[in-house]
Amino acid sequence: NTTLAKFGRGTGVTYAGEWEDAYVNEALPTTNDNGEYLYIKNETGIHKYIHFRVNIGVLSDYLDISYATLNFYVDEAISGTSKELIIYELTGTPGANWTDTGDTFQKYDGVSNWTGQDGGNQDKDEIYGQRTILDGHGWRRIEFNAAGRAAFEYSASNDTVVNMIIEIGSDVGTYERKIASANNLDGTIRPYIEVCYEVLPTITLTQTQTQTATS
Repeated sequence: NTTLAKFGRGTGVTYAGEWEDAYVNEALPTTNDNGEYLYIKNETGIHKYIHFRVNIGVLSDYLDISYATLNFYVDEAISGTSKELIIYELTGTPGANWTDTGDTFQKYDGVSNWTGQDGGNQDKDEIYGQRTILDGHGWRRIEFNAAGRAAFEYSASNDTVVNMIIEIGSDVGTYERKIASANNLDGTIRPYIEVCYEVLPTITLTQTQTQTATS
């Protein structure tokens, strides 16, 4: 049987696992923006990236994830039209050591530099999901692809975190969105990941003894 689980940080909603999120601002490279909102933006010389991570190791060691989505609430469309947003694997951080209270464009924990001091953008790897996000207010959803689902399955089996970065798919034109964060005072609009999974049966190998025929 398949089961649904939500991962986030909220009030009035039951979440599993752990959740961190933050955004970094190229225009203010040493400022930690751990507030109620996440901003994603591209403009000449100014970029804002969203970092987030999840640990789903509380579920089971053996999962088959058939469906997973990132869900977030766009509180304000500040500028621009519909744009593709891309979720990348974020590889350059030492596991769970980046913090939403210490994360800046230059440093991932307030002390140690990101690669190239580029908001973690130099540390991105596989694409975990992508979708053109419509203009306007309200909930938006990005579905994770096979690589993203595999990362969650690995997290479950090894009790590790999955680090991710969101950026805009094109630098053409100004685009900015204001998204409710995990620290938003309204707990009903905080972002979360929803996972549809099935627990795989464990197979126990047993040794059988073969009798030796005697004459």
